[in-house]
Amino acid sequence: MALFITGDTHGALCLDYGSPDGYLTRFNTANFSDQKNLTKDDCVIICGDFGGIWDTNRRSIDESRAEKYDLDWLENKPFTTLFVPGNHENYDRLCGIKDQELLNSWYYENMPSETKQRFRQGYPRQKRYGGNVRMIRPSVCMLETGVFRLNGYTCFVYGGAESHDTEGGILKLSDYPNKAQYKRAFEEKKRAGKSFRVKGLSWWEQEIPDSLTEQLAEKALEECGWNVDFVFTHDCPSGLLEMIGADQRSSRVNEFLQTVQERLTFRQWFFGHYHKNMEFMDQRFHLLYDAIIRIE
Repeated sequence: MALFITGDTHGALCLDYGSPDGYLTRFNTANFSDQKNLTKDDCVIICGDFGGIWDTNRRSIDESRAEKYDLDWLENKPFTTLFVPGNHENYDRLCGIKDQELLNSWYYENMPSETKQRFRQGYPRQKRYGGNVRMIRPSVCMLETGVFRLNGYTCFVYGGAESHDTEGGILKLSDYPNKAQYKRAFEEKKRAGKSFRVKGLSWWEQEIPDSLTEQLAEKALEECGWNVDFVFTHDCPSGLLEMIGADQRSSRVNEFLQTVQERLTFRQWFFGHYHKNMEFMDQRFHLLYDAIIRIE
């Protein structure tokens, strides 16, 4: 069993010329030739912002035709794909919608009640590699927070990050009684010229793990004696932000990961989110974007 790791993919394909985004590009045979010798026992891990589950449909939660085609393509690769959840993920579809106000709003008023019930569940949750995963395909899975055993190694996984592109605020669909009023608010935001997101369409509050998730992480680490081989996260400890040159304040995720770093014994820590490939003076840390590296 081999372990490979890479950074954000942001969906199946990026139409911007020259962008390294998109798992169709990242994992084609020309860019990832090592796959010729891999099997489903070998894993490729994406450090957040997988983005392969993204589209929102007001009537259905089923995969769009494009999503299904692209995810089937990934399933048919010779390796297994595992991803850490990032900030740009459709958490409602992945893990089940929790916002009852949104589900009861005008936006989902035409969704059948039986579909709404399915919407509350998300993708099937199973126990794999010693931890909980969301099964997108038999060999495409989202790793939930916890400790996993991969290739005989103990691996701590913690997803999430604070989005950088919300200086214009977050629109809530459920704040508006109808589509017309929402569209007016949306156009006003666009004219203001600042980046903004829409809750339930392009932003989900689950991007910041809650206190229960933090407690689950600490419990899992307690059970392995705060000693792991590898750490896979989307964001990084707050102490690395200045070295990365990140123009942002330290978030709750950064601060939590800093406390983890100070207590944890580990060999190597891999993360994404900042769209660059970078090594640090402390050679245990690795920031990844489009690079695909073999770690064991």
